[in-house]
Amino acid sequence: MDQDAEDYFWIMAARNRLLMVDEGRTALCTFFLLQDESQIPRFYDRRCWTTPQDYPDGTLLYIDKLMAHTFNQTLFRALVRTLTDRFPQWEQMVWYRPRPGQQPDRRYTFRRDRGGVHANLYR
Repeated sequence: MDQDAEDYFWIMAARNRLLMVDEGRTALCTFFLLQDESQIPRFYDRRCWTTPQDYPDGTLLYIDKLMAHTFNQTLFRALVRTLTDRFPQWEQMVWYRPRPGQQPDRRYTFRRDRGGVHANLYR
């Protein structure tokens, strides 16, 4: 791991923006809290290992990095449960999922309400 990547993970851990979930399989997730969707371009269009300031009271979770050997529904539910325990104010989660070796091009949006978490895929 290069120094920029190592610094990124240390900073994200210090900000409580690094999350490890283990539900039979392990996932590592980094994220930012934003106030609304208008702030997404600032986080999406930045250099890979930079760590701009986010908004601790934000209601939008922007998934920056999500790493898992295999990612399935059980692991996703554990991730949502853990994020909700730590940040009960979140209402929407956005994740741009990359294809191997490419820029992220698939946007997943998850909305949380009393009925649970609902997903939408945008291309």
